[in-house]
Amino acid sequence: MAIGLFLSFLGLVAFSLWVFREKGFTGDAVRTIPPFEEVVSVPEGFRDAVGEIDRSVYRVLFDSGIDEESVSFERVIPQHRDGIVWDYAELSVRCSNEESARKLAHALAQNADVYDAPKIRGRILSSTGGRMVIEISKDNLRTHLVSLVWGVPEDRKAPRHPKLAIVIDDIGYDQRMADALMCLDFPLSLSILPYGPFSRDALEKCEERGLEVLLHLPMEPKGYPEVDPGEGAVLLQMDEIQIVDALDRALERVPGVKGVNNHMGSAFSENLQKMRVVLAFLKSHDLYYLDSRTSPRSVAIDLAGDLGLEAVSRNVFLDDDPSLRAVKTQMERLLSLARHNGSAVGIGHPYESTLQVLRESASRIRSEFEVVAVSELVKTR
Repeated sequence: MAIGLFLSFLGLVAFSLWVFREKGFTGDAVRTIPPFEEVVSVPEGFRDAVGEIDRSVYRVLFDSGIDEESVSFERVIPQHRDGIVWDYAELSVRCSNEESARKLAHALAQNADVYDAPKIRGRILSSTGGRMVIEISKDNLRTHLVSLVWGVPEDRKAPRHPKLAIVIDDIGYDQRMADALMCLDFPLSLSILPYGPFSRDALEKCEERGLEVLLHLPMEPKGYPEVDPGEGAVLLQMDEIQIVDALDRALERVPGVKGVNNHMGSAFSENLQKMRVVLAFLKSHDLYYLDSRTSPRSVAIDLAGDLGLEAVSRNVFLDDDPSLRAVKTQMERLLSLARHNGSAVGIGHPYESTLQVLRESASRIRSEFEVVAVSELVKTR
């Protein structure tokens, strides 16, 4: 009987190893929740409300016959107040004439689909000189400012093919998803966690396909240690020697990268002294820095300018809310920002919904945008 139990145990071990090798940790839990993902703490319902306002604004615009080329996200700015974190958006919409603008303004300000919810308000702020401005707020915090313009010539024309960089974070844990993302019809930049079980495999495949790779450097988040950034993180308690050692070790695990962006880091990226050590190290190794902007108080971009380090900040998180309709809305926001500004950087994660939206958007992205590596935008912005 003992021999039988022992043989059964060996069989179980062998099967487990086979699953690990063949399936590559691609179960639902790994696919849908990137490891060590930082969750921004916001009051219950606030994020959902802002997301629903986003979708409602799009619905009103396009139901009114406004085409995509007439809608521009001029700015998306992280806001932080009283422990609430959200992205404030400014949009500009070109209308055919004043009458159509007024109809659209009232539809936006009085949209019953959303604004009957508690403490959500839309109101017309001003209407002068061919421009009408609508403010939308939640809990007395402004979430959107929509400018409707008519009868005024374009100030400038956007580039025919705006530049677009899309980065996928948290690579190294879901082998199947990484492979699927690499096979899209346009080049992504992949940010690889240094200690993932499949990080080296992903790195080698990126090199074979000529895709740009970043080191996804774990940094201390707010709420640490309950919120765990994972192995190899740089922490606020570390001195300069320890931070440099952690950076050296991480780069040894993911050699040949072009740049670095932060994994979590909402606490670390706010600390001027600690970020100076990280960014000075990157400059000495001829690497750029992509600020994931997990905190609206990040000092990274200003500090990089002081140090002469090439750096860029992400414009949009594609899947902060990983639901399919939310990812679609964020993709429209990213493309609109690129059209308006000439370039934009989006960051996503290995979610099924993100992969689906990227696949569905591939044809339009290839025809209307120049998809580039992050390093190209770092050099041109």
